[in-house]
Amino acid sequence: KEILYKHRRAEAIALVASIPSMAFAGDAKITDLLAAGLDAMKYAQWESSAEYNSAVLKMPGLTRSEEVSALNNLCIAMAYLPDTDSAMETCDKAVEAAPERWSGYLNRGHLKLALGDLSSARADFAQDKLLNPDQSLSDPTTTPLSRGSRSQFLALRPLTESNIQQAD
Repeated sequence: KEILYKHRRAEAIALVASIPSMAFAGDAKITDLLAAGLDAMKYAQWESSAEYNSAVLKMPGLTRSEEVSALNNLCIAMAYLPDTDSAMETCDKAVEAAPERWSGYLNRGHLKLALGDLSSARADFAQDKLLNPDQSLSDPTTTPLSRGSRSQFLALRPLTESNIQQAD
């Protein structure tokens, strides 16, 4: 996995470096950047993931689906970086771009919970559950999150109602 990550990272860095002068043909380049951003997240390379997803958002010809994916991925990556205000703005943009998609609410809910905004986190988790009722919110492996614990946001696991109550 690490070799694949390093290979994709090298390709993505070369692609990002060439963006100002390249002719954009097809979505393969966007797909490659999105994949590199996801790979970076798998290895906790939050700054790299943020760079890849930010690059996607600057590319012409971006579809709505690609924009929403990049915003959601950027929301997660930025949550691990020091500027939580920018992370929240990005999470808000992800929800605004696709209010019908559950993933934006789930990601933003995790960030709000990690920052200690429990009532807003509950509202986002409720909207997530409404939009995606088949999602397993009773995963027994879920780690209880504590108030203000950004490090536990990284688990990116769905929260049960009891976990949220424990955070209170």
